[in-house]
Amino acid sequence: MGEIISLMMLAGVPILGVISMGYLLRCDEKRRQRMVRTAAVFLGALVLMIGGNFVLSFFGLAWRRTSWAVLLGTVLISSWVGISLVMDGFLCGEWLGVSLILRWVIKSVVVLLTGAVLMVSMVLFIFACALFGDDLGKVIEHQDQPLVEVDDGFLDSHYSYYAYYGPLVRGMERIWESPYPIKEGPG
Repeated sequence: MGEIISLMMLAGVPILGVISMGYLLRCDEKRRQRMVRTAAVFLGALVLMIGGNFVLSFFGLAWRRTSWAVLLGTVLISSWVGISLVMDGFLCGEWLGVSLILRWVIKSVVVLLTGAVLMVSMVLFIFACALFGDDLGKVIEHQDQPLVEVDDGFLDSHYSYYAYYGPLVRGMERIWESPYPIKEGPG
């Protein structure tokens, strides 16, 4: 079952992209403006998330987990808004010259593919939120140096410490790691 949903997701993304471009070219001005604004938010967050990570790596920096989670959330939510705008026009638009049966078959396939894309992206978003959870990257002072404490353990706690460079980014290189926080000992 999972393979079928994955294939539907892989097929759904490019099909939704083509439908979006077609809808963008033939919709009215008000809907086009909404689509363009949604696409700008989506692309801006995507460029910041991926391109920003690339640029930050040249300076030995990385996004803090909350910054990355906010960018990921912005990408996903803006894509969901864009999908809903496209589906509104696709399902309610006029289909001149297409038979009723063919119209319903095409709409049903597109709705199934859209459902797969939305379902998988929502599951991934929930998983990412659970993964990042409440790990806000606590900032501590250790030997007069501010460090970002990150609990990056999965089932057991494991603490990694990175140089603090502000609320959005941290150092890329791990300075210290331990199964216990710096201020606590094993007992």
